[in-house]
Amino acid sequence: MRVERIDDKTVKCYLTVNELMEYNINYNDFVTRSSKAREVIREIMVQAHEELGYVPSGMAFDLQIVFSPENGMELTFSEKGPQDFTAEQVENALVEMRELLAKLRQDREGAQKEIRAKAKSIEASEDNEFENPEEAIFAFRKMTDVMDFSSVLPKNIRVHTELYELDDTLYLYLAKGGASYDKYSRACLSALEYGVLYGAEPEKIEFIKKKGKLIIPNRAINKLR
Repeated sequence: MRVERIDDKTVKCYLTVNELMEYNINYNDFVTRSSKAREVIREIMVQAHEELGYVPSGMAFDLQIVFSPENGMELTFSEKGPQDFTAEQVENALVEMRELLAKLRQDREGAQKEIRAKAKSIEASEDNEFENPEEAIFAFRKMTDVMDFSSVLPKNIRVHTELYELDDTLYLYLAKGGASYDKYSRACLSALEYGVLYGAEPEKIEFIKKKGKLIIPNRAINKLR
């Protein structure tokens, strides 16, 4: 994927035929704004920011597509100002935003319920001497979610991380490593902002390590940052 800045409000991206095949995406996905197309567009914006320092100031984009079976696809993003929107477009954008916020809230509440349930089971157990866990696995829907999580952690944090993939889900193994328990706990809480807790039990961790595909074996958050 190659990105090029045309001016302050325009970015152009070139996707080769092989890249389109890897993403399993076509012209219709961009026209219909499929979930795959939205994910690719987000990756383009991340790459444009990292390579070109591009920070969009507008609310949305005009998207122009030029497709060639031999050369691939050329996408041109031009920022739109508030005056360019119709009432229907604004309403649709608000609906999509509400749906996204509802989904994020649901994921977070589910993770918090799981944590509270585990805490109650520990309190109710006969043996209340509980050693704080020093490793856990968090599940993420998309690579960009893991990247966003990695970007908010301190650069010098000494946790140990590995990234796995299983059944179209990404799993981040997060262990205390050389970090203090306070910093490790803060990292785990931050992970819940972008993913969900898969588990801290040894059997769950072992399952992902055995069945999952190891993508980044060490210092995963440093590399994704």
